[in-house]
Amino acid sequence: MLNQFRTTLKNFFITHQYSILLVFIILAVLYPFTLFQYIPKWDNINGYLPYRYFISDYLWNGHLPFWNPFQLFGYPGYADLQSGCWYPLVWVLMLFGKYDITSLMIELMSCFVIAGLGMYKLSNYIHQCKKTAFILGLSFALSGFMVGSAQLMVFLVGVAWLPWCIWALLKFFDSQKYKYMLLTAVFVAMQITSASPAFTIILAYIFIGMFLYQFWNNRTSFVSIKTNVLGGVLLVVTMVVLLLPYIKSYLDFSPYFNRADKLEYQGFLLSNPFVFADYWSFLFPYTVISDCDWFKLTDLSMRNASIGLLGLFAFILSLTQIKKAGKYAYTLLFGVVLSMLLAFGDQLFIYQYFYHLPGFGLFRHPSFFRVYAMLCMLLLAGFWLKKVFQNEGFSGVEKKVTWGLIFIFLGFFIYAGINTTPEEINKNIEQIFDLTEFHSTSFYAHLLVNVVVFFLILIITALLTKTLKLSIFKTLLLFLLLDTTSQIRLTGPTTLYYNIEYNEFKTYFNSLPNELNQTYNSTPFKQLDDTQGLMTTKGVWMNVATFNKTISSTGYNPMRFKAFDNSKISGAFERVLENPLFYFPNHVYQPGDSLKPGYIWGTPTSINIIEHSTTINEIKVDYNKFSAKVTNAANESQWFVLNQNHHYLWKAYLNGAELPVHQVNEMVMGVEIPRNTDGVVEFVYDSPKLIYAFIISLLGYLLVILLFWKLSKN
Repeated sequence: MLNQFRTTLKNFFITHQYSILLVFIILAVLYPFTLFQYIPKWDNINGYLPYRYFISDYLWNGHLPFWNPFQLFGYPGYADLQSGCWYPLVWVLMLFGKYDITSLMIELMSCFVIAGLGMYKLSNYIHQCKKTAFILGLSFALSGFMVGSAQLMVFLVGVAWLPWCIWALLKFFDSQKYKYMLLTAVFVAMQITSASPAFTIILAYIFIGMFLYQFWNNRTSFVSIKTNVLGGVLLVVTMVVLLLPYIKSYLDFSPYFNRADKLEYQGFLLSNPFVFADYWSFLFPYTVISDCDWFKLTDLSMRNASIGLLGLFAFILSLTQIKKAGKYAYTLLFGVVLSMLLAFGDQLFIYQYFYHLPGFGLFRHPSFFRVYAMLCMLLLAGFWLKKVFQNEGFSGVEKKVTWGLIFIFLGFFIYAGINTTPEEINKNIEQIFDLTEFHSTSFYAHLLVNVVVFFLILIITALLTKTLKLSIFKTLLLFLLLDTTSQIRLTGPTTLYYNIEYNEFKTYFNSLPNELNQTYNSTPFKQLDDTQGLMTTKGVWMNVATFNKTISSTGYNPMRFKAFDNSKISGAFERVLENPLFYFPNHVYQPGDSLKPGYIWGTPTSINIIEHSTTINEIKVDYNKFSAKVTNAANESQWFVLNQNHHYLWKAYLNGAELPVHQVNEMVMGVEIPRNTDGVVEFVYDSPKLIYAFIISLLGYLLVILLFWKLSKN
């Protein structure tokens, strides 16, 4: 039995040696995370971490994560498309405890691993060469997009599942086996539930294009068309089952969502294009984080499109031999050109035409299109890499091209040296070793360092190849490892991780309260600004109230109510801020009134305020619930306001009897307390069908996995 187990284990490692080595190298290169040395930065810490922390905190306290009262006057946290609430990997992480900095780092590292393995799988399918697939998987996982945009985990995970989705669908088209369509549905569901919606929209267009291409190629085969149609139906039905709680959550919030409608074709929508200046990142990724006005049009996390010098070199040489490449070559070249044109955003005319397509006006950051070009460039590069590995070396022409590129780099070295000074170079090197977040040195100092690093890598590779007599595969792999590792080391403190120790941040999480904070329930919201005596730590400057479980009107989240945003435009927001969580109004607002507490307006019935007739006591914030003891001694009903965003799923009860809930003050909720009443008012949020949607989805995942396993055995 023991020998059989050893044999099975040995065979497993032999069969999957490239995949195992790929994972090991990716994690080794990402050592600041793998060794839990430093923490991720920016949106990861101030956005995705608190969103997920809220979900897990509610679950571990025995409640469904319906209403988050800690941000922006509350919102349905389960419907947050960037919270990972319905992402199976987050479910697994939350089984081990509340989602904290450790969970975030594991999820972030999983993005790199999933991307690398997916690219390996897709490349091996296209090129039928494991060595080529290994190089491309590593290049993709550690590419400039993955490292440069690392603060946007919902971008990374969208990219990570992309090659898996494409591979599974190609396998279905090739084999006509429905098990691969089931697998496609799982990968698409993983991508949708984890990624920014922009990636879901583009994936839909990619799939539509793939289906249309398949129908055209098989237009004379009724059997093939029938199988593809049935496969498409199976894909949609399976996806709906797997995504049922995600869909239900979105439908709950969509009538109120500020981003559910197409954005105007102007500044916000078009921010962060990938322009010509950013093309420096293909050769010299370190230059695009320099203090240079050339790059200021695009955000720091949107400029890097590096696929590694090996990937770029192989891509260029593949273009010279594209006629001899495989059947996917011209499709991939079209993907490169179209993606790079779209990445320009409004800097080129083409984007304004695509804006009119369904879904294209719902997302911004055109620069993210560069990743589709990078994917296609690497897959094109694979055609040349495969040829090199088969021939075990470069041809005479390829050697001349290599030397030509070396002389071009030498020219850049001279050019950079002329335009910088020794003092600036020394300052640049000091900032590298000090892990300085934002380097203050010029473009030319960065360029010089980048070129010097290239020549060092080249020399080390040449020496080790000659000394150890490495094969062409090992030589190129060594060059790739040295290149990606050095570039991550140069750019990592700026775009990948804070110079903040993991242990310090972990201590902060261990100190956070488990109970909901009731301290500020009677405090006007204008004083609840994330700084009112709440525990914080380095690296956290937004959503502090979420970590401290304290009601707040502030916070960072793109998932906002339309009424919330509109109230800031109309001026209503300032009047709402004057009041605490619960209050009885003492004045009907009229246009031109001065700013003060106690206003009410916009009610569906007439208002007759009788002063000194009402009282509020025992205000409590609970999970998906708010309550207060109230008295109305007047002979008329009085309006009572809950300063939380209005949503149709809120129900209100007075001593157990339901009260109608209305939107008042343009954005929050109000009820009428009957005359001569004394009792407890409760506001309760519930989405009663959601739990059934989740159970169906969970059973769907289990059933799909079981069916795939069973079909694979036949």
